[in-house]
Amino acid sequence: MASVTDPTNLSGVTVLIVEDVPSNQEIIKLLLAPQGIQCLTADSGADALDVLNAYPVDIVLMDVRMPGMDGVETTQAIRAGQTSNTHVPIIALTADTDAETNADCLAAGADVFLTKPVMRQELIDAIIHLRQQRAA
Repeated sequence: MASVTDPTNLSGVTVLIVEDVPSNQEIIKLLLAPQGIQCLTADSGADALDVLNAYPVDIVLMDVRMPGMDGVETTQAIRAGQTSNTHVPIIALTADTDAETNADCLAAGADVFLTKPVMRQELIDAIIHLRQQRAA
């Protein structure tokens, strides 16, 4: 895991992309790579729990709409202690813009809610914000 001594320096930060669509995983990787962010991927909520138990992760980007265990359920599982990293910052990502989905994600334990298609700077700003909170 990257040090938070300078939350704006994202080089070496490890992000877990939880997304069931491979092309979306690749797009997010392309958005983050210029910052020196290292990306891990999980195709499902269950895979995300396995990755979080196996690797140190600084931030989770959680797709909300996935088959099987969706992003809300996966976030709840993380916060309930089903991984070794229950306090990892989680950014919920979804094309669903309604207030109920936003509220569900935040109630489950997500720290930030962003809508797809996510803009590169919006995503970077959210990651920096969460790292600044952790450093404070």
